Amino acid sequence: MLPARVNAAWLVNQSLVHGAWLAQQAARQRDTAWVVLAAGAQVVPAAVVTKGDTLTLTLANLTSEYVFSRDGQLQSVAVPQQGLRGLVVTGSAAVGVSAPVSVPPSYDAPDDAPYLAEHVKVATPMGHTLAGTLTRPRHTNGLLPAVVTISGSGPQERDVALPGIEGYRLFRQIADTLGRIGIAVLRLDDRGVGESGGTFSTATSRDFAMDVAAAVTYLRARDDIDGDRIALVGHSEGGLVAPLVAAEDARLAGIALLAGPAYTGGRIIAYQQRSAIAQMYPSAFASARDSMFRAAQRQLDSTAQSNPWIREFISYDPIPTARRVRVPVLLLHGEQDLQVTVEQADTLAAAFRGGGNRDVTLRRLERTNHLFQRDASGVPSGYGSLPNRQATAESLGALADWLVFKLQPR
Repeated sequence: MLPARVNAAWLVNQSLVHGAWLAQQAARQRDTAWVVLAAGAQVVPAAVVTKGDTLTLTLANLTSEYVFSRDGQLQSVAVPQQGLRGLVVTGSAAVGVSAPVSVPPSYDAPDDAPYLAEHVKVATPMGHTLAGTLTRPRHTNGLLPAVVTISGSGPQERDVALPGIEGYRLFRQIADTLGRIGIAVLRLDDRGVGESGGTFSTATSRDFAMDVAAAVTYLRARDDIDGDRIALVGHSEGGLVAPLVAAEDARLAGIALLAGPAYTGGRIIAYQQRSAIAQMYPSAFASARDSMFRAAQRQLDSTAQSNPWIREFISYDPIPTARRVRVPVLLLHGEQDLQVTVEQADTLAAAFRGGGNRDVTLRRLERTNHLFQRDASGVPSGYGSLPNRQATAESLGALADWLVFKLQPR
């Protein structure tokens, strides 16, 4: 989906085994400045340093250390920043030995939080079960308003923790912000991710919309949630999914789209490809850049033949769906967003209003990137090296203010 120079490779989502392979390949080619295509459609610079039998791979600001035997077999792995260490044990040596297990992330509420965190399971009509965390105020007076979060592209766990961007937990920040003002938040592992069942690799945006609809049904069946005061908050692709749900569910109290796309995926990816080529090859002739772009497009078309998500994403136009939505809409968009460009928020707003929706709010945020971090450039490869990698208080405040107003008792 994005071009990279010769010898670049794909990074499978947070895969330590694939990371080991990448480190080996880079070391063999004596290439210590790889550019790796990572989950989430980001071009990430990488570096490999060889010292004895240890290869140290750095992607953005995340470092992994791999130890290999003389015949090239992986023996151990360590991720110091995450406190993770693993040992490869095979054959007879593995008898009676427990495999190292990394410490799973904690989704519990902070000790001093005025809200509780309940770990829940959501059944879907498709047969799989989604795992998630429902945060809700400790003390309530009556039924609670609630929000369902919807993640962006790529397999995401419920907090939306992104590899190489230490400290970034967008949905955890949203849950904490809203939990402190009396709004319950349900955030879920994507299907096939974390503790959720189902298969991610064959799912499309419409499939994810069905998962979200199941989450809304789950909340409405609870005796502590007001079924008429439920809103959706979708980030990036989640901003494409939310209108799909809202177009079929006029009972929703509203949808908030954070960097939601207005163009077809094909148009968005083409822009990202050209932008990445320009950044990586600033001195190349226009004809050379065009050649690289055409090659990237051919690769995308080839991948789409076997990938249902890409096939649907590149052709799906969000505008007709937006025109069918009648529930209140909030559009939040960073002006430094180089993945889903900011003018798309204006296009979406016009589409919602053009369909007859009279409750559409648009807010553009200065010096804010696609992840809603404070960022003067917006370049995706720089997300992990920003001084503050969390979402801005301005972004969270704008979202919270709108939700408080829209989720008040009717």
